[in-house]
Amino acid sequence: MKKLLLAAVLFACCVGFALPQQRPTLGVLSFYGSSVEEGDAIATLFGMQPVLTQNFVVLPRTADALEAIFAEHDFQLEGLTDSDTIAGIGRALGAQYVLSGSVRRLGAVNLLVATIINVESFEQVAGYFRTFHTLAEIQGFLDPISRSLVNDMNRRRGVVIPNSLAIVPFAHRPGVDPHDAYTLTQILTLELLNTGYYAILPRTTAINMAIAEFDFQMDGHVADEEMAALGRAINAEYVLSGTISSIGGENMFIASILRVADGSLVVGASRNYRLIGDGVTLMREVARLLTDEEARTEEARRLYQEARRIADARAAEEIALAEARAAEERRQAEIRARQEEAERARQERIARREERREARRERMGPVAHFFEDEDRRLLSIRNEVEWLSLFFCWEAGPGDASRGVGSSLVPILIPGGIYFSPVPYLSLGFETRMTSLENIDTFFNAAFSVGTVIAANDFIRIFANGLFEMGGFNRAGLIVDGVTPGFDMGIAFDMPMDALRGVSFNVRYRCLIFSGASSHALHFGVALRFSAVARYFEMLRDLFD
Repeated sequence: MKKLLLAAVLFACCVGFALPQQRPTLGVLSFYGSSVEEGDAIATLFGMQPVLTQNFVVLPRTADALEAIFAEHDFQLEGLTDSDTIAGIGRALGAQYVLSGSVRRLGAVNLLVATIINVESFEQVAGYFRTFHTLAEIQGFLDPISRSLVNDMNRRRGVVIPNSLAIVPFAHRPGVDPHDAYTLTQILTLELLNTGYYAILPRTTAINMAIAEFDFQMDGHVADEEMAALGRAINAEYVLSGTISSIGGENMFIASILRVADGSLVVGASRNYRLIGDGVTLMREVARLLTDEEARTEEARRLYQEARRIADARAAEEIALAEARAAEERRQAEIRARQEEAERARQERIARREERREARRERMGPVAHFFEDEDRRLLSIRNEVEWLSLFFCWEAGPGDASRGVGSSLVPILIPGGIYFSPVPYLSLGFETRMTSLENIDTFFNAAFSVGTVIAANDFIRIFANGLFEMGGFNRAGLIVDGVTPGFDMGIAFDMPMDALRGVSFNVRYRCLIFSGASSHALHFGVALRFSAVARYFEMLRDLFD
């Protein structure tokens, strides 16, 4: 009897090995995100891959049948990455597994995502993503993608993963593209699937129905307790949720896994990125942090070191700033000390000068007080132009009693004299004159003068000058022919009226010494201060402008 039973068992095993194993059925759906034509083309190309046809019974893609299923069940293309929707379509097609995916533009490239869903368990059993530039480029890598999907399925076949993880659509804050949240949900789901740590259940439709049933209204964000309730509603042990926020030009992605039994947080991870392409790349790191204790330890160590580095840099910066402030305070103190020393030296010089001045005053008596009066010093100057002059002269030649008159060279138009005081009490001058004598033809002469000017009060100045006069004096010059010395002295009256400010009248006596004789003259003139001349020229310019 035992021998017969053993023989029956061996025969059954031989028959089992001899008969070909039945291949599971696979439905291939259009890829969402691209145009309908491109999505259908990609699905058709996948359905013809030898590695898929060798491992699955690929159901024929009949456009009429798919349209009828979509119309009957009110399916939308947007749902072709949701395991609930895919499972419903798969059951309608009579498929055990469904291959679907999406195409998304990421900057300069396109992103292709392909997944296989188990129709009975709603579990995502394989997944793959890759970037490409053109649709023609896809044909070159469909075979490696198909092989990767089949290998993932074979590797997980017969392996029981106790941790079922429901994927809640990621929330996005204002300023974040909703498609970015959708794309990162897909990529993080695939990266978690590749770790083999969780059985992935991307049951979007069931979760949305649970949200509606429990009346969760939190603007796309669900609290931890409500996440746990959602997990229980779809019979999952864990729930993955995520949030994307835009902060200061950067996007912050935060993912967390909650335990459904008590709603507690199991683990969380975050990353910052600027462009969605960078975010896609970072999802592998986020998946490692969510499933690998060693990776979390390394991350904690890195964050600690970064915090220490920032703290050390901030401390060094504060020390540098303190040293810079101290150096600046020392520099300012040195500057103040030098300024105080310079001011002290200046005060000492002033004191010494005052002492010398006081000593000089004591020696000179009233004369020093007179000349050192500050107001008198400011007034004892002769910066002016004489515009009109008239004089009467007598004893003009040697041995005769000639008399005559004279004036400035061209009265009013050409100045009769220019006087300049480089320092108070000193006067330098140059004069032009036209003289007509009884016994001498009219002649022109000019004179240089050097002398002094002293202010008697605010309106009267007394002046005296030595002269060197040049002209036609019948060759009777004392120095050389036509050049003779002389002197003059007189009084200048400054007009106190505002209308005549800067105008002065002067009267003076002039004496020239010739060879054996002398000439005397009484001189009257009208002069303008330099400031008044400038003011009148400005008035003329404004008048003609």
